[in-house]
Amino acid sequence: MKKNVMVILIMMFLLPACSFLGIGGAPRPFTVSGKVARGKTTVSGVDVYAYKASNLLDFSDPDFRAKTDDTGNYAIRFKKTGEYYIVARTFNARGREAGQYAFYGRNPVYVTRTGAINVNLNLQKIKRTMSFTKSDTPGIKCILTKNGEPLRGATVYVAVDLNEGMQTKGLVQSGLSDANGEVFIPIDIGTYYLTARKRVKTMFGPMTEGDLIGFYHKNPMVVSDTGTYTIGIELIEIPAKSAGASENPLQTVITGTVRDESGGAVDGIWVGAYNDPQMFGKPLFISMKSGADGKFILRLPKGGKYYLAGRNTLGGPPATGDLYGQYSGIDDHSITIDTGTRITGIEIIVKEMW
Repeated sequence: MKKNVMVILIMMFLLPACSFLGIGGAPRPFTVSGKVARGKTTVSGVDVYAYKASNLLDFSDPDFRAKTDDTGNYAIRFKKTGEYYIVARTFNARGREAGQYAFYGRNPVYVTRTGAINVNLNLQKIKRTMSFTKSDTPGIKCILTKNGEPLRGATVYVAVDLNEGMQTKGLVQSGLSDANGEVFIPIDIGTYYLTARKRVKTMFGPMTEGDLIGFYHKNPMVVSDTGTYTIGIELIEIPAKSAGASENPLQTVITGTVRDESGGAVDGIWVGAYNDPQMFGKPLFISMKSGADGKFILRLPKGGKYYLAGRNTLGGPPATGDLYGQYSGIDDHSITIDTGTRITGIEIIVKEMW
C-alpha cells in the first residue's frame, strides 16, 4: 500500500514537468508561425530566420530557421525562450540572395512558453543601390522608399548598438528625406545599424500600428573608407500586434498616474524621461499620452537614473497655460531603475503654468 502511494506521489510530481518535455526529455518547442507574402500573393520556398537578440547582432548565423511551404506558411520551433529578430530572405538556385527581404515591423519578438505567436511577413524588393564614391568626407546617402516609390519626410537613425537603433534615437539622426527619398548623413568610419522611420499616426511617443519603419537589409553596415556610401532602405507599415504575442518581461518599464493638484486624473499628458535635471527640451524617452484615468506607461531600453516630468506640450521650457509637473517622490525628481525591472505606482502632479 505504501509503495503504491509513493508511486502516485512521484507521478503527481512529474506530470507538470512532462507537460513541458517532449520525447526523451527534450524541451518541447515554442512556435512562431505565419505567412510570407509579396503584396497579396503568398510565396513558397522562402527562408525564415530567427536571431537571438544581441546588441551587436550581425545577422549571419540564425539560431532557428524554417522554410515556407506551398501555401506560403512557415513555423519556427524554438527550444529557448527570449527575444528574437524574425527575418525572411529569398535565395536563387546558387544560394545567392535573390532580391527579396522581409523584416518584421515589431521586432524583436519575445518568445514565451505559452502559446504560439503569429508573425506574418511581407517581402520587399531589395533596392540594389549600394555604391561607393571616394571623397574626403565619409558619409551615407540613403534612398528611402515605400512600395518601391520615393518616400518623403522619413528619418534615418544610425546606431552602434542594435538595441539603441531599434528603440531610441541612436548615435546620429538625419534630417527628413526629400522628394526623391534621399537623405545624407555625415558619419565617421565605423560599424553601424541603420533604421528608417516615418510617423503617420503619432507625432510623439512610441511608434505604433500604421507608422512606417525600415531596416537596412545588410545591417550592420561597415563604413571603412572616406567617401559616400549610397544605400537603399524600404519602409513598411508597422503591423497590428500579433496574436499570441506577449509583452517582454525583460522590458524596463515605469508606470503610474498623472494627477492635478486636487488629486483628479489628468489625460493628454506625456511623461518624459530626461538625463538632465533641468528637464527642458526633448526627453530621451517618452510615453504615450495619459488616458482618461491618468494612467501612463513609460518604456525604457535600459535601466539607469532618469528625471521624470509630465506635460501636455513638448519642446522648450513650459509656456504660460501649459500643464507641467515633475516627479516629486524624491528631492531631485529622479528615479533609478534596473534594466529588466518594472516600477509601478508613480504619481506626477501637473498644474497650469503662469
